Amino acid sequence: MKALRYILLLVMPCVTLTVVSQKPNLRFEHLTTANGLSHSHVRCILQDSRGFMWFGTDNGLNKYDGYKFVVYQHDKNNKHSISNSYITGIAEDADGNLWIGTLGGGLNKFDRSKNRFTSYLHDPQRITVYRMIWSDAWRKTTRATS
Repeated sequence: MKALRYILLLVMPCVTLTVVSQKPNLRFEHLTTANGLSHSHVRCILQDSRGFMWFGTDNGLNKYDGYKFVVYQHDKNNKHSISNSYITGIAEDADGNLWIGTLGGGLNKFDRSKNRFTSYLHDPQRITVYRMIWSDAWRKTTRATS
């Protein structure tokens, strides 16, 4: 009986160390323009409340569902396209609305149900309103991910 006890005392720490020292099984996927990303320079990334990954690049907003990309770019002939393809920021507010900041194109709200954008362009008389919208969306997003 004493021999069995000593064997267990010697074996148990080894088993415990083996279990504790196992590395988690993490999988990373490298996504490039070959996979459909609109540009190789990604400026911002967001995983939304629905699980989609959004990538803001120098040449468009990219939605990734885990299999393929949908790219949103400015189209001068479509007033409901994103206002500029150079994406500088992405945030999701508490209501699930996506807000996209662009370089020179102002702030955009993405309407998921209609698959279109509403643009809020720079207006010196309304700049405070736009900052409040962006700050509110950012604050709610950071609070949700904290």
